[in-house]
Amino acid sequence: MTIVELVERERRRLRWLELAAGVALGATVVCGLAAAGVLLLGNARWLALPRATPLLVWVLLVGGSALVVGRTRRRLRSGTSRSQVAAAIERERALRAGALRGALEVAESGAFGRRAAAAMAESLHAGGDALAPVLHRRARRRALRIAAVAAITAVLLGVVAPLRSDGLMAILRPVSAWRGTLLRPLAFVRLPAVVMRNDSVRVTIAAPGRAAVELQERATGEGWARRALAVSPATGTASVTLGPLRGDLSLVVTDGRAHSDTAVVRVTDRPFVGAITMRALYPSYLDRPPETLPVGEAAVIPRGTVLEVAGRASTPLAAVGLVRERDSVALRADDRSFAGRFTPSASGSWQWFASGADAVVQDLPAPVDVTIVPDSAPQVDILAPRSDTLVAATDQVVLQGAASDDHGLAVIELHAWRAGPGGTRLETAQRLGANLGPAWGGNAVVDLATRHLNAGDALHVRLVAIDNSPWAQRGESRELLLEVPSLEERREMARDAADSAVHAVQRAATAEQSLQQRTSEMARERMNRPVESTPNANAAAGGRQPNALSYEAAEKAKGLAREQQGLADRVKQLQQAAAQLQHQLEQAGALDSSLARQLRDAQQMLQQALSPDLLAAMKQLQDAAQKLSADQAEQSLANLAEMQKRLREQLEKSAQMLQRAAFEGSMQTLHDEARDIAKREQAMADAATHGPQSADSGRRSADSSRQPTPPGAQPGTRDLPRELADRSDRLANAIRQLQQRLADQNAQAGASNSDVAHTFAKASEQSMRQRADAASAAAEMQRAAQAMQQARDAQVAEWKHELTSELDRAIQELLQMSRQESKLQRQARQARTDPAQLRGDQSAVQQGVDQTQQQLQAQARKTTLLSGGAQRAMSDAAQKVAQATRASGDPRNAARAPSAMGDAAGALDQAAAALARDRQRVNMARSASGFAEMLQQLQEAAKKQGSINAQAQGLLPMPGAGAMSPAAQATARLLAREERALAQQLDDLSDASGGDRTVQLSREARAVAQALEGGRVDAATVARQEQLLRHML
Repeated sequence: MTIVELVERERRRLRWLELAAGVALGATVVCGLAAAGVLLLGNARWLALPRATPLLVWVLLVGGSALVVGRTRRRLRSGTSRSQVAAAIERERALRAGALRGALEVAESGAFGRRAAAAMAESLHAGGDALAPVLHRRARRRALRIAAVAAITAVLLGVVAPLRSDGLMAILRPVSAWRGTLLRPLAFVRLPAVVMRNDSVRVTIAAPGRAAVELQERATGEGWARRALAVSPATGTASVTLGPLRGDLSLVVTDGRAHSDTAVVRVTDRPFVGAITMRALYPSYLDRPPETLPVGEAAVIPRGTVLEVAGRASTPLAAVGLVRERDSVALRADDRSFAGRFTPSASGSWQWFASGADAVVQDLPAPVDVTIVPDSAPQVDILAPRSDTLVAATDQVVLQGAASDDHGLAVIELHAWRAGPGGTRLETAQRLGANLGPAWGGNAVVDLATRHLNAGDALHVRLVAIDNSPWAQRGESRELLLEVPSLEERREMARDAADSAVHAVQRAATAEQSLQQRTSEMARERMNRPVESTPNANAAAGGRQPNALSYEAAEKAKGLAREQQGLADRVKQLQQAAAQLQHQLEQAGALDSSLARQLRDAQQMLQQALSPDLLAAMKQLQDAAQKLSADQAEQSLANLAEMQKRLREQLEKSAQMLQRAAFEGSMQTLHDEARDIAKREQAMADAATHGPQSADSGRRSADSSRQPTPPGAQPGTRDLPRELADRSDRLANAIRQLQQRLADQNAQAGASNSDVAHTFAKASEQSMRQRADAASAAAEMQRAAQAMQQARDAQVAEWKHELTSELDRAIQELLQMSRQESKLQRQARQARTDPAQLRGDQSAVQQGVDQTQQQLQAQARKTTLLSGGAQRAMSDAAQKVAQATRASGDPRNAARAPSAMGDAAGALDQAAAALARDRQRVNMARSASGFAEMLQQLQEAAKKQGSINAQAQGLLPMPGAGAMSPAAQATARLLAREERALAQQLDDLSDASGGDRTVQLSREARAVAQALEGGRVDAATVARQEQLLRHML
């Protein structure tokens, strides 16, 4: 390369570096001035600064850029000229000053010049590629420094521009900034066109990109007023409340450059809604005419009522109505009036709303308060039975029900359902009435025989009432459960009923004994108080007689009568309890003929306990207390005490009878239960051994006593052993309880055998529960059943033995006392006998007779096998012995003492003979109580009376015939003797039962006998015989 080319190359390199430095400097100036302008004009300061400020920034930018361009041109002309570059090379290459510049000048002047230039070029080229490296480095560093500053200013502009974007826009669009159109126009946001006079208005101005605006306002008749408003940077809006307004308001907003359009807010007077009227249109089923409702008060209306509303407004209406929570009702608007109707569905407060053509109506009427009175559902209830009831499968249950409704009942139905096969529900409905008015009461008969219920089934019954409202509201009663108990439950119920009946009779006997004692004590007291016979005393007493009953005594007598009436009512309830016991035993299958006769006669004894004489004595005492008559009260109390004694004895005897019957019934039901369990266990054992077919007969035999199968379990599943074990456990517990009661009553035979039965029952339970050994369990349970049967038989035999032992002892004592009485008779005839010794021996005999009589009376309360004749003979003997004792103790009657003692000895022999006959009857009796034998005697007596009646009818004279023939009279006398014998038999039976019913029959039989003996065989006599036979039957 030539010297010129080398220098030009170096020069080009330096020019490029200077040019780059100039560009970087220009960028630095532009970015720096732009950033300063953005900072100056940002945040809407360009609106506050003079309009020419953005243009001034442009002037500075242009001027700065021009200065940078001029400087760069000067640097290029001066710093990179050929001479300046050659001089720099000479300095850096340590050349003689001017050597390179001289070579450049002579390089084109001749051969010597070119040669010198070539030599210089070779010298420079040998020194390296860069001719002036120091100069290059300086130029490069300067360019880099300026570029770095440019980069910093560019970054500064990049940071400032987003933060002050409005300043940048003002620089970029200075004309728009000058005119004020750089930002979106100012505007009012949702400014109401019309407001009410004296109201305030909220003015909201949309001014995005501004920091503040100026609001100019002018009311009618006033000048313009200005106020500065700050603009929220977050929303770009400014707000202010103006008012109260009294005239139209003109508004203009400006930011200093641009103005908004003028907005006008009109002011008008307040519209209102009024003149409200309301009418209620009631549902048709209420049968009430429409009526006007007072406005301003709560409207209390029935459900379904339609409200008709009307009114007027002071301004034409666009919409009007009522609103409550989420419900609203739009009324029909017609200019300034409106009307409509709606049906409130719930209670609440309905608020008014209304709007005119220009604004919402604020002046509204008071809310419409509506209270809905719902139509009450019918009330229905089952009055009887009051609780769930156990029934027989063939019973007819009478349900007593009542229903009511506030308006009217449309339908009354009886709904009944029971569980069907496969978990189904078999339900039936029976209509009992329709259109019944506001109340209903009546009975419904549920015939269980048509329901085909089995043991363990339950029938669910309820009454349903539907009212006559449009909603047909239903009311349901409680659900009554009619359950057919299983045979096990029936037996348990029978035992419970027996215990309850016995305890009730015992309590009644105790109460009657207490009442008898108090009546006797009152009868012995002085029933009247002495009254002074002075005139003043008589006047003070109101003319009452001296023997008048005192008020306190009269009240006491009335109290005794009331207590006796209460006990009489309790005895009537005891009759029902005894009948219920018989029914329970019958349902349980434990009522054999002997036990049935015992219970029927126990009921008859309780019925006869309330004799007409007792009721008459109570009535007499009440009348005497009412009349304040002391004499009548004393007599009435004495009679009542005697009747109470008889009632007490009757109750005590009934209690003893019922207790023994209860024991026998309990033992029989437990025997039957053990036998049924043994059958089921044996059937289970047969099924396990030979398969189901061999056990079919066993299952069929146990079907009648089977418990209801639990839900989800099938017969023959693994739940059956547990069920049988549970039944065995319950049976063992029941036997244990019976054994304890027998032991408490000193019934040792029944108690000991019951204890054996309990042991077998527990063994059966253990075999079934622990080993599921049905065969062993069946054998043990069969032994338990046999032990319970032996317990009953042994206990009946023990009771009979107790009676026979007492009869044997009484007979021996009576015969001994008869011999003693005969001995005393012989001694009384001898004059040398000591009277004191005679009286002492006679008193000893009387004490023995009294003691024997008391013991026999105690036995008579337990059984009817002790005949009335024997008891009368014993009473007669006691009276004769008492007469002999009095005669022996009175010296004036000493002559009559031997005769009286002889009569007493004979009476004692007769009593012993009567007891001996009863002893034979006891041996032949099948029961311990003697009920069966007594009823058999009544049946025989009824047969005899029927035969007498038939013969007497054959003696009736034919119409027109004369007197009876001698043969007919003889036959009538024979019938009279038979009638008297029958009367005597009835007397014996009445003494055995202790009641008055057979006594009345005996009196009637004697009256018939007297008529027959007198030859009065007519239609009246035959009618009396027929009535006597019906009573006996």
